[in-house]
Amino acid sequence: MALKSILIIDDDFSILETVKKILNLKGFKVLTASNGEAGLSMVKNENDIGLILLDLMMPVMDGFEFLESRAQYRELADIPVIVLSAGEDRPNAKNYDIHKVISKPFRFNQLLKEIEVLGLGN
Repeated sequence: MALKSILIIDDDFSILETVKKILNLKGFKVLTASNGEAGLSMVKNENDIGLILLDLMMPVMDGFEFLESRAQYRELADIPVIVLSAGEDRPNAKNYDIHKVISKPFRFNQLLKEIEVLGLGN
């Protein structure tokens, strides 16, 4: 079985690149988007995305808007989402069908554990 891609949606370039590098080193194919609109477009056009790592506070389309848009597409609703956020305003995981909300700054071991729980590990 081919390893599915992980899509990181975050407007903070340093976080985006750091998480991407670490996940690449762990053997994951990683795609990136700098806002929810670009991420939504990518998810609609890629068929091998197995996980979305989502920031909430972004320009153009924020994480909440992304989650609301995602819910409108049945094929996208099946892709697990882990929210990575430093903000105080957090989505209710049950209302948005989110696997987990992890606070920034976070430990990579915690993120890797959640990825493993989802069955995406090597």
